[in-house]
Amino acid sequence: YQVEAMTLADRIAVLDGGVLQQLDPPGQIYDRPANRFVAGFMGTPPMSFLSNLEDGVLVGVRPQNVRIGEGELEGEVCLVEPLGSETFVHLKVDQDQLVARVQDSPGLGEKVRFSLGETLRFEPSTGRRL
Repeated sequence: YQVEAMTLADRIAVLDGGVLQQLDPPGQIYDRPANRFVAGFMGTPPMSFLSNLEDGVLVGVRPQNVRIGEGELEGEVCLVEPLGSETFVHLKVDQDQLVARVQDSPGLGEKVRFSLGETLRFEPSTGRRL
């Protein structure tokens, strides 16, 4: 029911196990999540998290901010989801999985180069956004 909350609400309360994680307008929840839980909860598909890009930091990126075919990072295509108007490609990057929204889909098992646009950083042990 995220879509309804994002389109109809003036403010959204995100709870985890009954504990309030963030109470803000929808745009703030999506763009500036308080922590990893909120970042991974809001959005379809959810934000991906990469643990080996920066020492001591968990890097979060939304599918629309991953650019396949350019950059110095590399991943292997492990799933392609053609959904009609858009396609999502899942990449295995070290032990992490990254989702990218693409126009032209690479093939399953193909190694591809990619770069990241806008990212968020999280503290690994607490999940708090830095």
